[in-house]
Amino acid sequence: MCRLSHIRPVLLAYLLISSSHEYRSPSKIATVCQGREKTAQEVQWRIATLSRALTDNYGLKKGDRVALLACNTDLFFEAFMAVLAAGGIAVPINLRWSSSEAQASVHSVGARILFMDEDVVAQFGGLAREDGRQCIILGASMQTAASEAGLPEDGTCCHVGDLIRQGAGECPLDIQTAKDGAAMICFTSGTAGAPRGAVLSHAALHTQALAKLIVVGYRREDVYLHCAPLYHIGGMSSMLAVLAAGGTQVFQPVFSAASTLDLIKAHNVTSFIAVPAMVVSLTEAMRRGAASQAGTIKLLDSDASSSVGSTQQSTLAPALATTQYPAQGHTSRRATSSALTSVKRVLLGGGELPAHLQRRLQLLFPGACCMTAYGMTEACSSITFRPIQLEAPTFSNHTASGSSIERGTASDVGVCVGDPPPGIEVAVMRIDPAAESASGWSTEAGWSRPEIVTVPGEVGEVLTRGPHIMLRYWNDSYASARALLPGGWLRTGDLGALDAGGALWLLGRLKDVVRSGSENVHAATVERALLQIPGVAGAAVVGLPHDRLGEQVSAIVVLHANVEWSGGELRSSTICRDSAGDGCLKSLVPSRDKLVLSSESVNSMCRSSGLSAFMLPRIILAQYSALPTNSSGKVLKHVVREQLIQWLSARKQTQSKL
Repeated sequence: MCRLSHIRPVLLAYLLISSSHEYRSPSKIATVCQGREKTAQEVQWRIATLSRALTDNYGLKKGDRVALLACNTDLFFEAFMAVLAAGGIAVPINLRWSSSEAQASVHSVGARILFMDEDVVAQFGGLAREDGRQCIILGASMQTAASEAGLPEDGTCCHVGDLIRQGAGECPLDIQTAKDGAAMICFTSGTAGAPRGAVLSHAALHTQALAKLIVVGYRREDVYLHCAPLYHIGGMSSMLAVLAAGGTQVFQPVFSAASTLDLIKAHNVTSFIAVPAMVVSLTEAMRRGAASQAGTIKLLDSDASSSVGSTQQSTLAPALATTQYPAQGHTSRRATSSALTSVKRVLLGGGELPAHLQRRLQLLFPGACCMTAYGMTEACSSITFRPIQLEAPTFSNHTASGSSIERGTASDVGVCVGDPPPGIEVAVMRIDPAAESASGWSTEAGWSRPEIVTVPGEVGEVLTRGPHIMLRYWNDSYASARALLPGGWLRTGDLGALDAGGALWLLGRLKDVVRSGSENVHAATVERALLQIPGVAGAAVVGLPHDRLGEQVSAIVVLHANVEWSGGELRSSTICRDSAGDGCLKSLVPSRDKLVLSSESVNSMCRSSGLSAFMLPRIILAQYSALPTNSSGKVLKHVVREQLIQWLSARKQTQSKL
C-alpha cells in the first residue's frame, strides 16, 4: 500500500498542472457552477492570470495573507488557488460569523487584500471600506456591489472579471510559496471558545489530499458536489483531493437539500461530503418530494426515534421523529426507483452518525460507499476513517473485565472512528486525571516528551503525528506550545483509546470532564445515557460551579415533539423543573396525552442504564429547540454552559426576592 510519508509533497498549485493531464480530452469539464462550465485548461489559465494580477497590480508578496469571504463557487476556487500560486496565504472566512467576528479575524491575520462574493457584500462590505484595504469582487459587477454596500470606486475595489480581461493572453503559471511553506490559515470551529487560526502548509494539505485519494478513492471519473462549506477544512481538503484526482467539481453556493438532490440528478454526481444535519435534510427532502408526487415514500427504518452517537448528532432527531419507516434492511420499490444511484462515495464528518441515520443514508444512496471521518482543523481534516456498517463494531481486548471508563478502560460506550491512513500516526498519551490534563507540561519549560500508552484499552488523550499537522496557531505562541509536543505529536484534546486491532475509539473531550467531589465524570458518558431515554433527542452535559462539590453535573436535554415535561407549575411558554425543584422548558408544551418525562424519571432511567449516582445530573433543563451548534454541527459547550449559568443566576435572583 502507498505510504503518504514516502510521497514528496508538492506546492498545491502544481496540482493544477498535474490534474489538467488527468483529463482525457481538452473538452472535459473541470468546474461547474450556476450554468458556468470550464475545462481544466481554462481554469488553469484564469488562475495564472489572476495570480499574476495579484503580484503585479496589488503588490502581493510571499507570505502575505489574503482573506476570502465567499460562497462555494468556481470563482472561490480560482481565487484560492491564485493566492497560493502567487505565494500568498489564503484565509477563508466563516460566512456564518457576524460582521464584527469576521472583522476581528481579518484584522488578526493582517489581510490587506479581500476577495468578496457578491452575496456577502451587504453583510461584510464594511471591511472593504477600511483604509488600506483592497477588495476584489467575485460574481457581481463592480457597479452593483458598489451601489449595494457603498464600496469605494477609487480603484481600491474592482471586479475579478476586469482583472482577468486585463490580463488576457499568454500567462504561464509562475508558482511561488511563503518562506515556511504556509498555504492557508483555517479557523477552528470554536466549540470551546474563540476560533484560532491554524496555519497549514502546502505539504500538510497535499498529504491530506492524498490520504483521501487512497482511502475514499476519488478518481478522474468522479463528479464531486461541493455542498459543504469551503471555509471549513473538510470541504477545502476534499476540493484539493478531487483536484489531484482530476475529477469534475460542481459547486453549490449555499446548501439546500432540495437543490443538492437536483444537482446530483442533473450532473450525475458521484461523490460529496456531509455532516449529520445535512443527512437529515437530504432524507427529509427526498421524503417530501416523493410524498408530493406519489403520496408516501418509505426510505428509512422503523427505529427513527432511537438516538445513538454523539450529542451533536442526536439533536437532529426531532425532525425525524414523526415519520414511520419499514423494518431494517427493507427498501420499497418506490424508494428504489427514486434512489440517487449515481452517487458512489459519501464522506461524513462532524462526528459519528447515529445508526438510524446511517441506514437512512445507505437507503437514499444504495450504490454508495459511505464512510465516516474523524479529524480536526489542526490536522488538515481527517485523521481516521471508518466505513459505515449496519452492525456497530465492538471493542476488542479490554485490559480489565468490568473496568469503567473513569478507571481507564475503553468500553462499548465509546465511539469507534476507525483507522488512520498509511503515513498518518495515531497514539494515546497518558493523562493526569487529578489535573484533568495531559501530564508533562511545565509553564516554564513547556512539554516533556509525551508518555505514550502501550496497553490496548487504556484511556488517554488522542495524539496524531505526520506531515498533515499544522505549523502553528497564528500569532498565538502559547496555544501553539500547548498543542504541539516534542516528537512531532499534535494534541487533539479528545479522550480515546486504541483497541487491539489499532482502531481508535473516542470517549469525549479531554476538557469535557466534570470534576464533582473527588470523581471525574465524563460528559460524553452521561450524554449517551440520556440519549438512550425514549423521547430524548439531544443532550449536552457540562459542569457548573457548586460550593461543596466544586462542580455539579448539569444537562440540557432536547425533547421530541411528542414528549411532555412534567413538574410543578405548568405555563404556556415555560415549565420550571430541575433535580432540585426548578428547571426551564423553552418552548410551548405539547398535549398531555403523550409521553411524559421529568427530571426524576430521567435520572431513574440513567441509573437503570448503569450510571453511578455521582454521575446523575443535578440540574436538568429541558427544551424542544435544538442545542446551539457551529456550522459543522458540533455543540457549542461554552454557549450551553453560559445558558445554564444565566438561568441559575436568574433563579437565585428570583429566590432572593421571595
